[in-house]
Amino acid sequence: MTEATRTRHAAVPAAAVVWVDRAHAVTIHVDADGRVSIVSTALPGASAGDEENLALLQVVEAIGDAPRVILLGDPETRTALEREYVAIWHRPERLVEMNLGQKPVPVPAR
Repeated sequence: MTEATRTRHAAVPAAAVVWVDRAHAVTIHVDADGRVSIVSTALPGASAGDEENLALLQVVEAIGDAPRVILLGDPETRTALEREYVAIWHRPERLVEMNLGQKPVPVPAR
């Protein structure tokens, strides 16, 4: 399900930016040297149950241990991804939500 569309370097990321909608997620890492890697993951949709959970797990794995994670996109899918990320990493303070046209805000603890 996960397809690396472009990778220039695979260092520990300084930040990750994730765009999600109901059909896919695009994860972009930028390391401390400014190098970029991009991973695209297909999402089966909320009605897919276990398949969606597996796909979100793959997105969390693509995010990795980034110290800052900026989340963009569909609010419902973004919330599901936030929950999966916190369940795995237990680090909600790393998440930053952005709605287009707004300033970034930390994700409230759930």
